[in-house]
Amino acid sequence: MQAGRKIGTETFEITSGGGRVTARGHVDIRTLSHGKAVGFHTDPVLILDSQLNPLTYTWRQTDPHHSSLRITFQSSPARVVYHTLKGQRAMEDFYLPKDVVILDDNVFAQYQLLADRYEMTAGGTQKFKVFVPQEASPGTVTVASAGNARIPINGKSLKLRHLVVTTTSERLDLFVDRRGRLQEVSVPMIDFDVIRQK
Repeated sequence: MQAGRKIGTETFEITSGGGRVTARGHVDIRTLSHGKAVGFHTDPVLILDSQLNPLTYTWRQTDPHHSSLRITFQSSPARVVYHTLKGQRAMEDFYLPKDVVILDDNVFAQYQLLADRYEMTAGGTQKFKVFVPQEASPGTVTVASAGNARIPINGKSLKLRHLVVTTTSERLDLFVDRRGRLQEVSVPMIDFDVIRQK
């Protein structure tokens, strides 16, 4: 939702087995840019080990242009292979820590994995090294608990755990239920919300 108006959907599935966790998604966003309708479809697949450390990440855009990237984290440096909008292939290496968190543009299910990583330790304020593949941008986020909050979601008032994620330039609010399922991602600075439907 952008300013209260629905602009897209993300469907995702996170499964575990064989010592690995696989997060697959499909993102479909339609919005206006300078009065013109624009949209894109992307398909991210993130494979992690049992401690939620990334092993591989692939991302594919099919509309309006075809492009893709693939990252292998199992060696150092991590290698990113891009297939650009113009059909060119480019490679770039990044020295990233083994436990880096992937938070890619417009892939909100990855915040579920960030919340899971936060819950794996004793709470409090925690810092995580992150990497935004589409921007080829490493950085750091801080996650802290802000207690519980009662939030209206899908016509119900839910008591949810409030996690605050901060970077050098923005703040995101994550709201998680008692089973650890992410129910909402809110970015107040741009009046943007992602709300779980199921």
